[in-house]
Amino acid sequence: MVRNIAWQLSAAATSAAANYQEAKGAYSRREFAAKNGIVLKELKESKLWYRIIIRCELGPQGEPGRLVKEADELVAMFTAGMKRLNPVGPTQR
Repeated sequence: MVRNIAWQLSAAATSAAANYQEAKGAYSRREFAAKNGIVLKELKESKLWYRIIIRCELGPQGEPGRLVKEADELVAMFTAGMKRLNPVGPTQR
């Protein structure tokens, strides 16, 4: 079980990083938004795996908590960015 969680976390975290790199090279605003949307989803998945690690006490007590905080900060940053890229309002439809 622990190995599977480690692989899942590794896949989500590296996917977020890879898609962020691709977003930086996007050819259009739409492509940039799409890649950043994937980044956001992968960051949220990473947070899930960290929460499981903490809840099941699968690693050192301090490190996963610090990483969850960092993941929270990244999710907040990308969420704010996505809101600017995709404004929703009465005049934006």
